[in-house]
Amino acid sequence: MKKDTIVFINRFPLGKLFEENIEFNRFEKAGYQLVYLDLSPYYYPETYEKFGSANKEYVVNKEWFLKCQTKELVLECIKRYSRLAWFYVLHRQVSYQIDEMWLYRAFKKYKCDYILQDFLPVPVGSIGQEQDLRLVRYFFGKTLRTFSSFRFKHLLERGGSWFSTFLMGRDIYFQQPAYCFASGNKSYNLFKRFFPKSRIIRIPSIDYFKYHRMISNLGSRRSDKMPLYDYLLYIDQSVFDSPDAKLVGVHMISKDVFFKKINRFFYQLEKVTGKRLVIAATSRYRYKGAEYGGRDIIYDRTAELTYYANLVIVHSSAALNYAVVMHKPLLFLMMNDFDNYVVKNIKTFAALLHKKVIDSDENFDMAKLNEISMVSHEVYDCYVSNYITHEPFEMSPAEIVIATLKENGI
Repeated sequence: MKKDTIVFINRFPLGKLFEENIEFNRFEKAGYQLVYLDLSPYYYPETYEKFGSANKEYVVNKEWFLKCQTKELVLECIKRYSRLAWFYVLHRQVSYQIDEMWLYRAFKKYKCDYILQDFLPVPVGSIGQEQDLRLVRYFFGKTLRTFSSFRFKHLLERGGSWFSTFLMGRDIYFQQPAYCFASGNKSYNLFKRFFPKSRIIRIPSIDYFKYHRMISNLGSRRSDKMPLYDYLLYIDQSVFDSPDAKLVGVHMISKDVFFKKINRFFYQLEKVTGKRLVIAATSRYRYKGAEYGGRDIIYDRTAELTYYANLVIVHSSAALNYAVVMHKPLLFLMMNDFDNYVVKNIKTFAALLHKKVIDSDENFDMAKLNEISMVSHEVYDCYVSNYITHEPFEMSPAEIVIATLKENGI
């Protein structure tokens, strides 16, 4: 039976930036009916009402979005669309969470076809350290260590999730994905390892496609929104007020502490380099104008701002991919008030690029700044191949997904 519907599934509220990356409009133009299952009310019932839709300018809602407060509602939708739709899981590349296995079991029960895509192919936290281990070896090694220390609950939580993923990849009890869309070599190999029966399709990362489109549209002069002076660029993440982070219980640094520390760091950086700071912001958070000490704040132009910047300062935003593709000097910045999860992510990104992390309270001179931000072209190219794209692409990820489904008569 021909499938005429795409059912998107996400356990987090959908932000505007992620919505742009998914490109719903392309699926609609291709003739698909769209359904979006928001599982955040089910997974985070206590915090959903407070944080799940707190930022009206950031959180997206459409008439075809379904707020799923119960597992029964999700299962009802899966059963209803099982023969008519492709199920598009947005929040997970490879599922390590045992509390999600009922979803993949439902796909098996109702004979659903679904696809996975690595929207954020760079590993973060402990997953980044573990995901290159072979699944079976990891599972049994973890089992032996857990039994030896009598941590039975931990065994069920960790071993159970990995073993479930092992079964899923072999189409046993859980449904395997029909297609996996991978941006770089790491994701491609990971998908092949976990899902040997699935078809793995190479795509560019979202950031690479935006970079390619931006480069193609550049004129001989900077656009009117670009600063005309030499500048250093800070990629803003609104780390003090992230709706997604609040939803899952990640501790947020206080707004007052953050701006006190970041502006003091920026003042020192401007003094040492003799160049001004510019803030690359998104619609995630709208500023009044004075928070960053009156420095220029430019929204939704991160790729172009990165292209003209002399140095890029980041925490753990995936937008650092622009700086890597463009071979820009990078500075990884952390604060001792950040949550451990945020710190792990910053250190993971920095380690992948062989860089040291600088604390906002550190003193530095130009020599130290050059040392920790220096570009290694070999390391950057390896990162691009592993996590951004294995080859040049002119089509967006959504276009490749749609073309794949159409080519196969679905």
